[in-house]
Amino acid sequence: MLTTTEHADGEVLLTATPEMLGTPLPRSPSPIYIQDELSPGVQAAIADANRKMNVPLNAKASKVVELVNHVEDRYIDVTNSKENAAVQQFSANNSGGIQAVEANLRDFERSSKELVKILDEIVNLHPFIRAAVLPFKVVIFLELKRRGNDKKVLALKMEMMDMMSSLLGLRQVKNPRLSFDDGTTLQSRMEQLMLDIAKTITECGNACDAYMKLNVVVRSVKSIIWEGRLAQYADMFDAHKKAIESMLAWHNAYVIDHAAADLSFIRQDLKDVNKKLNMLALFHLLDTPAEKEIKQRFPCTETGWRTLIEDDGLLQSLVTISQKRDFSALGAVTGLAVRRSQSMAVDPQLISNVRQQLLEDFETSLTKNMKLFERKLQVQREQIVEDVSVVVHDEGNRIVHAVSSGLHDDLLDPILRDLWKIMGWKIHIEARTLVLALRDYFRHESSGGEARLTKLSDEDRWTLPYIQSAYINPISEALVNGRPGSETVSVMEANAFTNSRPSDWSLPHKLAYWAVGWHANAYTFSNRIKFVIHKMHVSLKDVMPLNTAIINQYLDSWALSQVESLCQSIQPCRDTILRDHSLLERFYSFDESREKEMQNNLQSVGYQIDDSGTLALVAGTGPIEHYILPLLHFLLKRHLKVIEVASTKVIGNYTMYGLQYSLDQVIQCVFNRIDDLLAYKPPSMAGSIYFSHIAFGMFRLLFDESTRELPDGSSSVGSSPVIDDEDNEKFHDLELQDASFNEEGVIDRAAYEFQGPRTLCEDVSSTDETSAQRMKGTWSGHYFYSNRCYWSEGEEGEDTDGLMEIVISEVGEEGGIYGEGIDPLGIYTIRGRIITDPSSSTSSIEFQKGYTEENEKIVWTYRGTVDIMDGSMSGRWGDDSWGGPFQLQRIAADFLHFGVHMLDGDGNLEQDPVQRARGRWKFAMCSVLDRVCRSRWSWTYFKSRRNTRIQFLNLYKRRELSRLWTYPKGPFDFTHEGPLLNYLEKTLPPADIRFYRSRAQADLRHVVVHSNILCSACGVTIIGSRTICLECIVASHKCQINFCCGCLDAPINRTSSHLETHLLVKVRTVTHNRDLSTLSQRAKGAAARANNIVKTRASQTEAAALACLHCSDPIFGSCWHCIFCGDEEGVFICNRCDADELSCWPTESSHNSSHPLVRFQGFQSGATVDVNERITMLEKALEVLNGKVVDMAQTMADHQRNLDERFAGLEKLILEALAKR
Repeated sequence: MLTTTEHADGEVLLTATPEMLGTPLPRSPSPIYIQDELSPGVQAAIADANRKMNVPLNAKASKVVELVNHVEDRYIDVTNSKENAAVQQFSANNSGGIQAVEANLRDFERSSKELVKILDEIVNLHPFIRAAVLPFKVVIFLELKRRGNDKKVLALKMEMMDMMSSLLGLRQVKNPRLSFDDGTTLQSRMEQLMLDIAKTITECGNACDAYMKLNVVVRSVKSIIWEGRLAQYADMFDAHKKAIESMLAWHNAYVIDHAAADLSFIRQDLKDVNKKLNMLALFHLLDTPAEKEIKQRFPCTETGWRTLIEDDGLLQSLVTISQKRDFSALGAVTGLAVRRSQSMAVDPQLISNVRQQLLEDFETSLTKNMKLFERKLQVQREQIVEDVSVVVHDEGNRIVHAVSSGLHDDLLDPILRDLWKIMGWKIHIEARTLVLALRDYFRHESSGGEARLTKLSDEDRWTLPYIQSAYINPISEALVNGRPGSETVSVMEANAFTNSRPSDWSLPHKLAYWAVGWHANAYTFSNRIKFVIHKMHVSLKDVMPLNTAIINQYLDSWALSQVESLCQSIQPCRDTILRDHSLLERFYSFDESREKEMQNNLQSVGYQIDDSGTLALVAGTGPIEHYILPLLHFLLKRHLKVIEVASTKVIGNYTMYGLQYSLDQVIQCVFNRIDDLLAYKPPSMAGSIYFSHIAFGMFRLLFDESTRELPDGSSSVGSSPVIDDEDNEKFHDLELQDASFNEEGVIDRAAYEFQGPRTLCEDVSSTDETSAQRMKGTWSGHYFYSNRCYWSEGEEGEDTDGLMEIVISEVGEEGGIYGEGIDPLGIYTIRGRIITDPSSSTSSIEFQKGYTEENEKIVWTYRGTVDIMDGSMSGRWGDDSWGGPFQLQRIAADFLHFGVHMLDGDGNLEQDPVQRARGRWKFAMCSVLDRVCRSRWSWTYFKSRRNTRIQFLNLYKRRELSRLWTYPKGPFDFTHEGPLLNYLEKTLPPADIRFYRSRAQADLRHVVVHSNILCSACGVTIIGSRTICLECIVASHKCQINFCCGCLDAPINRTSSHLETHLLVKVRTVTHNRDLSTLSQRAKGAAARANNIVKTRASQTEAAALACLHCSDPIFGSCWHCIFCGDEEGVFICNRCDADELSCWPTESSHNSSHPLVRFQGFQSGATVDVNERITMLEKALEVLNGKVVDMAQTMADHQRNLDERFAGLEKLILEALAKR
């Protein structure tokens, strides 16, 4: 909402209230000035606001709220239109200022480091500001470690920096303990302010961190909610800044600091822009191309995202836009860009993740993210303290020897300094030249041809075989610290290389490590990772059925497949190196210290990698190839432990999703590294060859998977010497304190343990009790998250969790009320107070609802009025940021849904006395009849409950599948079925709702979802049975032909070579790519076995016809043959029984529904049919061939046309050149 004020000079002051910006914050937002000419629509809204807001101070609050809501509606209608004239005009009038903002954003890293350095100096003078400076440093450093920085987040951090820059005035304060007239000091006044600033900085950092994790689509369609909240932090920073300036002014020491004014991050032009430009408008101008296009396609309102969840086609189109826009900025179609562009619109797990982010409310997102963010802050704090101690130590011990004026004097290592001086090198030297020079430096050829050692101690002679030309590449990469495109080593890089070695290592020792030690370590960890992934698949057979689906989604994830490619890419290390334990022992201490530090950091952040900043925080600086394999090994060991525990405990719904998200972020950083390296690839060199020479080929298969061969699921890793029992035992040393488990299972029966009185209505006419005492009894109704009540069923915007029921069991003498209750979220206690009015039947009531089943105490406050005689209670619950109205009646929840008889046609309480009496009579009859049937265990009662339960489960499961996946079978109709499900959720008793939802969630865990597989015909996620063409699978399994249950004979892209005669296999369980090789071999064997059975029966004149295992009908034409049931007769199933997806089979057979089936087409009823079908297949094959020929002809024609145009242009140029002569 907006309040407006018009000044004498015509300047319009718009103040954003918390209701417009989202969840309110403790401090009021500062005014936002807009001096530019506004569009007529906005001017009309403001004029209307000025006219209507002139109300007396004693006017009713409800009228003011209505007026403000009216202003807000008009303002949003104007500002959300595609032709936002106000913003466009403002952008044009302030283009120079906006360019200054963008210039400051580009200079964020340098300016932030400068400010941090100055603040550190001030902290030494005035330690009391450390409480605010340290969180500021931590948040800034975390931001600098993130690879992709959003301009909106950086703009907000600039506001934070502007606030902190006001502390520079403390440099002029000599005595902060000087007392004022009231006895306080500047230090005492600022200490509490510093704590408030620290809290605001932490909360802002958490909000920015959570915002950056959102998908671009979610950030766009929920921009009003998220950007509104971020804008409030800018207002809070401005308020804190004014408080600091005010305190310094009171101290009479706040003067203009010319040195600070000259800093680039406090430019005067930026300050001028900030005076006129509000943060929301700035956010709009800083939209990325993807956000702009998404906002043009979809109206970004506070509740519009709900429509997006129900429209799968629109959601996929928006995700496609975000992917195209994101990867178009890479500059080259490489790595991740290629992978995602090939499956851009059909990534089912990405669609599912976007839906989950849309469904999650704002406060829940912040609360969940704060747990991990606090861990990241702690790790960053520890690293800051450690870095400071290291810098102090180095500065105190470094001695600069000014022997001569050469640049080599800046080198810290004596060997490099001596070599640099001898060779006369300048600032830079080629890395290969440096390696060869070091080799010659350590080995000098004598005149007799024998080598003698110089400058090499006896302890380092073992390194000489490894400082050779054969190891130039790995040593050179280490010297330049993996910097892409760099072939030279500077003095600074040489110092960084020598400083990074352990204190007891010499320079030759460090060179030998990067020659062979790191390769041996990386290859060892690649085998360990393969072993861990193999154990994951082996452990899958022991996983509880309730966990199988979510474990399969993790094992079938794109990120895990890329981890396998990464491990297969690295070149094998020579066995002579791996078996030389004395050599590897020399490198063990260095590797162990790095890995131990990495494990400690991972444990500190809960093994969660949520962005590139967290990855840098955990693993440190340096190229990702130097630490990626140990990091993945530790992560996957943790994930394996979760999978092993899943055999005995039910895993929380989002546990495996969190693990998979960490892998996604790590692999994203790997592909970022690939893109950086690819930018320096020679144009004439193939990418696969280029990457085979970097980091021992670690990125080769990630760049090009065409040569990748997936491991056979039936085999183990092999007899590698790096896999031993000791490493295997380490899998069980991990604690899973952060994993989400449910000890009692997912079926929620706890709500039925709540036994409140089942009285239909309470007798409140007795005069023996006080008005307060008559509050005892059962009350039920609804609480809402909006201003619409329950009786307006079906209206858009209505939101409630369902029925709530409270039982007030005790009322104190002073009006205290006590009891308990239940709603779909859990069981809770009631504690409150009622204030009665003897002259009226209406009393004021306030109580707290505290849930007792949550790990964290959750309490909500309800305030309102209660009419004892009328049996109604209403009011509001929650606070300004989260809550809404509530309505309760003196009726048990089991009977409340019969109250529909007391409503009129519009859903309101009946006002006509006759109709009201009839409605009450119907309500009484239905309620009493329901109670009698229940007490007598009537079949009618149980039948009705069964039908309701089946209806609810069917609707709920289909809705959840439609929300998470593109569900092909029986899609949920949000328009017609949505209101029915909402009605059931709002009228069923809380215990039933909790039980039904938990049952539905348990059923959903048994649904077979091939999460990373799409139907080649209809393009939807395959749920249920999956049919695979075994003849269309390439060696890398990258390209496959898959069909869902309804598209088996449907046509696919004509450019595909798939034919109906190809060998097909149907699976009704998740089959991972590593298992396809084994499945293919067994399927081909089963097809040959079926042919033999047919031949045998054909040779026997009295042999009975083949029959279906289930229906026993004779089989003619195509059918299905079980791969696993390989007895003499075999198991054949007709197409009709297979389509029914039967779960029960004859007891004498070992066949079950989980067995894969191969399609067999060897049965024909006659020669005519055989000829016709063969002609049909030939026609289809010719049609496919014809399509390819047509495409080829079109391509050739395009090439010919291009050549003609180029030749014509060339001829024109030649003629012009000749004419000039």
